[in-house]
Order: sequence, then C-alpha cells, then structure tokens
Amino acid sequence: MKLFSMLPDNVNQKISSQTGLTICEDNETDNVISIIIRKSNQGGVTDPTPYIRNPHASIVIPIKPDETGKQFEEKAVQAGVPKDNIFYMIEGQGLSISRLTDTINSIKETLQQKNEDDLYFDINDDDFFPHEEKTTSHRVKVIAVRGFRGGVGSTTVATSLAYHYAEIGGKVAIVDLGIPQNVKFHCKVSDFNEKDKFLMAPIGYSDLYKPNKPIWEVGEELSNLVEILRKEYRWVIIDFSPLPDEEHLKAVQPDKTVVVMDSDIFQAVDPAKNMRDALFIYNKAIPDIEPDLIQSIVEDEVIIIKNDFSGCSAALADETSAYNKSEVITIAIGKLASRIEQ
Repeated sequence: MKLFSMLPDNVNQKISSQTGLTICEDNETDNVISIIIRKSNQGGVTDPTPYIRNPHASIVIPIKPDETGKQFEEKAVQAGVPKDNIFYMIEGQGLSISRLTDTINSIKETLQQKNEDDLYFDINDDDFFPHEEKTTSHRVKVIAVRGFRGGVGSTTVATSLAYHYAEIGGKVAIVDLGIPQNVKFHCKVSDFNEKDKFLMAPIGYSDLYKPNKPIWEVGEELSNLVEILRKEYRWVIIDFSPLPDEEHLKAVQPDKTVVVMDSDIFQAVDPAKNMRDALFIYNKAIPDIEPDLIQSIVEDEVIIIKNDFSGCSAALADETSAYNKSEVITIAIGKLASRIEQ
C-alpha cells in the first residue's frame, strides 16, 4: 500500500516513517491512500473531486472552515468521503500528524502504531492563520527558472508557477529573459507599454516584463528592475534562456533557483549537477530514463513531471498556462511551490 499526499514533503516523510507507507506520485493505481488538501501557497487543489479515487481511502483537508473550506468539504462528502476523514487546521496549532497517522492506520487496517510524539505542522499561510509578520528579507520573492538547453520546458514551469501563485492570491510578475522570448505563447498578451526601462503588459494571471532591446544589450537596468519589482510584487519569476549571461544572473540575485531538465542526460542533466541550493524538476519524464538516475546525477531530490503532450498542446492552443490543462503539471507545481517555501 502507498501514500499519495499533497502535503509538504517534510510532513510526508514524517507520515511515511510513522505508517510504513511509500510516497507515490499519483493515486491512479489500487491500494493508494490519498491526502488531498485545499490550495494554499504550499500547493493543493481547488476541487478535491478529481483526486478522490477511493472515497474511503481519501483524507481531505479543507484547511480553514470559511466559505471556501466548507465548499471544499461538501464536494468531498458528496464524492463519498466519510466525515471522519475530513480534517480542519486548528488555529494557532496547525494539524496533528498523530491524528493523520491514526486515520491512515485505520484505513490500512493493519498494524496499530503508537506515536511517541504529537507532531504538528503549520501551513505557513498568513491568509489562513495570523502569524507574526515576517520580514521581507526572509521571504522568497524572486525565483529564477532555467535549464541548460532549449526545449526542456522552463517557460512552461515558469508560467505555471506564476499561475499557481496568482490563483492562491498574490501579485505576480514574470520577466522574460529567454532567447527567444516564449512567455507570450503561454498567455494572451495585450499591448506592451514602457515601464522602468522595460516593456510591460498584463497577461491575466500576472504582469509580463521583457527587455525593450536585445537581451545581450541589457545591463544594470535589469538589477534596477528586479529591485523595483521586489517592492511591487509578492512573487517575481525570471524565465532565463538556457545559457544566461553571468552578469544577468548576478543582477537578478534570486532567492530560489529552479532548474528544469528533461531526459537528455548529456545536455540537460549533466550540466545541472554543479548547481547548489537549486530545486530540480525532471520534466517530460519518460520510462526509458528513470527518475533515480536523474537524482543520482544531480545528487538531490527531483520533482517529476510526466510527459503530457496533449495537455501542453491544449494550453498553447488556448494561449494559457499548462497549469490549466495538465493535471500532472498542476500537482508538480504545487509540490514545487511547497519546496520553495521550505
């Protein structure tokens, strides 16, 4: 029996160690217990229904008992999830991992596990539970997304992450430094206007910035722009070209870097092994190249996005983010957002 969970990775590892369940990437197979959580800045979904394969093996977390949370619960109950499998967060405490493991072990109907510690995790979302205000310097704001060759899907990841952040509530900017600039294919772009020595256009789920001259001529105005955007936006996502100028990387000074790779070991994966403190995505994953091989090369955990040609094609046809059209991308981006906040 396995566990499919939308909770943060560190919480999943605690649950896995206490229940003996192996974490899996999806719940489309039999004998999978699912933990489905309402969308927050650490992942989750807006509608639990598509993820409820077996109602009695599903645990649903609406987070907060507000109107949206009650609607989330109602959809789960209508899909057959027992009331005992619905968990709300306790304000000021979060959610007891021991309660989760007790329910999971009840679903498992195997060994009875006694928890020595009553561990809690907090969703870290100020919209749900008030916390002491964090200083801006410690918040992740600027996120660089890059790969080491064209076609790995870095723009797909960048725009999907932007859409995710916009959906949970927050002002988002994307800076397209790609060669060529591909963000325009993932959104409906209106007219660009000059702003802060760049060109800017609203694209529905964020604001898109791009240079007003060839990228190789961009100088200190990039660092000036990023400094301004840090103050104006909650999240700033920089979509880099495969081989960005080192001066541009220094100018951006991202809080987090996301490296997107595909199955090309020599061009996409091997160059990434020297990246430190990066988050890795294995995009367009194929059975011939196992995730374990990718992880052994970069020596770090890798978020897997299975190849979804139809979903990505539908997104491009509708001029929208793949986050809207691909379930595998939606789930993976939720995991990425959770990792970014850790």
